[in-house]
Amino acid sequence: MPQPSVGRIVHYNERGECRAAIITGTDGKRASLTVFTLFGTDTHPLPLAEGTESGTWHWPEHT
Repeated sequence: MPQPSVGRIVHYNERGECRAAIITGTDGKRASLTVFTLFGTDTHPLPLAEGTESGTWHWPEHT
């Protein structure tokens, strides 16, 4: 699995929904994100863990 790096696109899990996000900072395993919503953007400056539960991020699935 690739390491998170600034500028990479990921998905943010928010209450069961995936939102597009871009990594704006990282500490190696966790990532700070700017999340894109229907109403604009939402910034999460504290590093978030990779995962599948709400409040985490994951790499986009290949389709």
